[in-house]
Amino acid sequence: RWVVEDAAISFAYARNLAWGEGLVTYPGGERVEGYSNPLWTFLLAAWYLVGVDGFTSNKIMAAVFAALTVPLTWGIAREARPHRADLSAILAAAVLTFSAQFIIWGAGGLENSLLNVLIAAAVWRALVEARRGGVPLSALFWLGVAVTRPDGILYAAIGGFWSMIFRITRVGSELADGAQEPARLPAILWRALWPTLAWLALFFVPFGLYQAWRVDYFAWELPNTYYAKKGNPSKAFEPFSWNTKGWKYLRQWAHHLAHGYLLPVYIVGVLGRRGVRGAIAVFCLALCAVVLLIPGPEVLKDALGWDPALPEFWVHLRVWTVFL
Repeated sequence: RWVVEDAAISFAYARNLAWGEGLVTYPGGERVEGYSNPLWTFLLAAWYLVGVDGFTSNKIMAAVFAALTVPLTWGIAREARPHRADLSAILAAAVLTFSAQFIIWGAGGLENSLLNVLIAAAVWRALVEARRGGVPLSALFWLGVAVTRPDGILYAAIGGFWSMIFRITRVGSELADGAQEPARLPAILWRALWPTLAWLALFFVPFGLYQAWRVDYFAWELPNTYYAKKGNPSKAFEPFSWNTKGWKYLRQWAHHLAHGYLLPVYIVGVLGRRGVRGAIAVFCLALCAVVLLIPGPEVLKDALGWDPALPEFWVHLRVWTVFL
């Protein structure tokens, strides 16, 4: 029955929208975009129209979206290893199913379950399109991601980039299989251009129209939550300040949920263990071990009460290592 308190913001906006009051925090209030999950809020409003409040509808949607995310994860793993008839796809789905974050936050009343299923569907569809072509419907799933959360546009940008790379690779293979001479790069790019343009159109036309509507409706470029959390508008972006709240949040997440310790598994899983890829994996592991663990992991420093000041160049090296 637990619902995180922030979810009530979306419930209030959805209720008022369904009642005909518009996207406001209370009836008769000013138009302020105080939510940051528009697609989730719109779905909640649809439930209010049929008499189901947010405290109930969020649980129904969370259950459905979570249930759909599991087989989509299985499909992603199968597409990623098309020539391996092993249990890796089942393992991927099982690991997700037993993830405390996936379960708790997915059912907590916010948009997490919707974001999960849309990202999973977008990745799965992009891999299917890479294998057999077809209409780039993955763009529509990425569009849903971008309208679910403001930072979703970053996921969509990465997804669109890789869809283009997949398409170029597929066209190059088709041209190489059908010709005695090696396929030329201009021919590959020309054949891959139209599907890429179709992807961009499917994503940016509705996304642009939505952004034009919301700026007209709220008169601000970004959700109000951005301005509220940013605080001082003149405050500079400080990516190399290692002890700011953002980096501390990331370090605590990496420690308490063990993802930091699983980084070697992730790197080897992506790059492999043999040949050039294996060499790159070893280099990445060595770089992470040296840069992130010296002068000591956070948990060791907390245990010893020892927190030496890091030289500025080492902080810069850490940030760029994480970025790479």
